[in-house]
Amino acid sequence: MLDRSATKKIPQIENPNKKNVYNVLLVGETGSGKSTLINYLTNYFRGGTLNNLKIAIPSKHYPATEEFDHQEKDLQDPTKSKTGKCTFYNFSLNGIDYAFIDTPGLSDTSGRDKDAENILKIMEVAEMTGTIAAIMLVVNGTVARTTSNLKDTINMMKSSVPDVLLSNLVVVLTNCSATSANFQFSALNPWTISDKNRFYMNNSALSTPVDTWIDDTEKFEEIEYGWKKSMRTIDQMVKQITQLGHVASDAFGEMRKKKSDIKSKLNAQINDMRKLYGLQNKLTDLQHAENIASISVSSYSNYKANTAVEFLEHEPTSYSNVLCKNHLHVVCCHDCDRGSFWPMSFCQAFAPKTTCKSCGCGISVHFDARYKPVKATKTVEMILQETKQRYDESKQQQTTIQNQISSLSGDLDLLKKDLDAKALKIVDNCKELQQICSQFNFSDELASTIAVMKTDTGFVTNMEVKADAVARIDRIQSLAASLNVKPGGSR
Repeated sequence: MLDRSATKKIPQIENPNKKNVYNVLLVGETGSGKSTLINYLTNYFRGGTLNNLKIAIPSKHYPATEEFDHQEKDLQDPTKSKTGKCTFYNFSLNGIDYAFIDTPGLSDTSGRDKDAENILKIMEVAEMTGTIAAIMLVVNGTVARTTSNLKDTINMMKSSVPDVLLSNLVVVLTNCSATSANFQFSALNPWTISDKNRFYMNNSALSTPVDTWIDDTEKFEEIEYGWKKSMRTIDQMVKQITQLGHVASDAFGEMRKKKSDIKSKLNAQINDMRKLYGLQNKLTDLQHAENIASISVSSYSNYKANTAVEFLEHEPTSYSNVLCKNHLHVVCCHDCDRGSFWPMSFCQAFAPKTTCKSCGCGISVHFDARYKPVKATKTVEMILQETKQRYDESKQQQTTIQNQISSLSGDLDLLKKDLDAKALKIVDNCKELQQICSQFNFSDELASTIAVMKTDTGFVTNMEVKADAVARIDRIQSLAASLNVKPGGSR
């Protein structure tokens, strides 16, 4: 007689590194039957029967009967994960301790971000246990085709299970038998699951209310047959888990840290891209302002004006002329015939009076000169002070803006180089992660980041800036695609 007993509820394993604890991670998409499987395991370890069912996790048909710290919610909504966090269900069998760890369902209606959060929770718990005996992928075996949700779940698991644990992968197909299962194991490629690690469970006993079959002999016998078969399957499963032994789970810790680091760097990439958009928009505004300042400089550059100015030149003569000190532009007597020997009173401009006939001035203000005044003009450059002030102001503004453009252009160049360097660093981190988990899919990890980047790009109005942003996103996606190409060209 097998000794089946169970520990009381504990939120965590008291000694995660205890060698005789077989830790089993249960993972799967929402609605795959993980919680029901836990309840079957509870009946197996605690000696439950169809007449005395042991329920660890409540469902819409059965309330909990056992003292476990479950996290079930939204029991009526099949599209939402019932399990809110990783929960340990600890059992003992023949002196051996087993810890089945129920994890949040993946690919429910909460979206990718919630899935990423749950994956990190699973990794953290796996790391904390110290060792893992098996990773149990629970799949609804009635699914004929790989649905998008199931495909997403499988891809997430491929990106999350370290290679060191691939031999410890166990697949449980629920709601079916080996002959009625529709699920194709090829959907797990390149993972290969050995036959001894494949199990089929018909969970019909807990899928319908007990009052629909307990008093119906034919239905009861059918339920009982499936129940006994499921118990035998669980017995084989537990023995196989024991055979798989213990594998150190520190690889999960390395993966979790690297994934967190990659996520942090991707978020930083988003923030840097937004900063880049802001700087590029500011640069565009400055360039526009510089164009306006240049126009102002050009329009006020004609602050100098030329004007013609009249002046008197002294044109030398070979003869003597009589000029007036008061009227220097007038020749009172041209080529005076008295010569310079006779007094001014003998000049024809005065005789017989002492007043000049030409200018009307007295004789005393007149003098002899061997030149004559000639009117001439010259061009003089004049500064238009108001225009010059506006020119200087515009020029100063233009210089200030040009300096700002130069500084901002330098900042942009540095930021672009930094973005490129960080993108390559993310790729390096992904390559390091692929050394631990060869099926790590960077494109899936990147999907939400690219979605945010594309959304941000949609708000960019400057076409040059938008083109640069799109090209940058395309380069990141190309790098991601190159990482997902496996040897031989497969993905």
